[in-house]
Amino acid sequence: MIEINTTCFGEEHPNTLTSINNLALLYQRLGQLDDAEALVRNCLEVSTQLDKGENLTLHARLHINLGTILHDKLDIAGSEQSLRSGLSTLYELKSKDCFFESLEEFQHMYHEILKKLGLSESEIESKTKFLMPPSPL
Repeated sequence: MIEINTTCFGEEHPNTLTSINNLALLYQRLGQLDDAEALVRNCLEVSTQLDKGENLTLHARLHINLGTILHDKLDIAGSEQSLRSGLSTLYELKSKDCFFESLEEFQHMYHEILKKLGLSESEIESKTKFLMPPSPL
């Protein structure tokens, strides 16, 4: 599928990057974490050349997937940073009335990673405040 997408759309097309990301997820499930991380990081590098406004979902998924890979590699600080970036992008999508079914799941994952870092509940609340919708006036 990657070869077909690359041939039809090019290496920098969102369909190609999504296929590579899917391969990275397979590597992650197989325990090939270094290979998975390399693929996702490459996709992130290429995705910075895309129009972010039109590719927010892809951008968010890449960051979140990198966060889960880093978590599996026990790089909790790197995981937290990547998940934070992905969740921020998901919140941006949500604020634009875009539907993303797994937002709450990823918010929970981020919360759990912050707990593993040893943060108190008040510290976690201050770091996750940006994920909550603004209070009505």
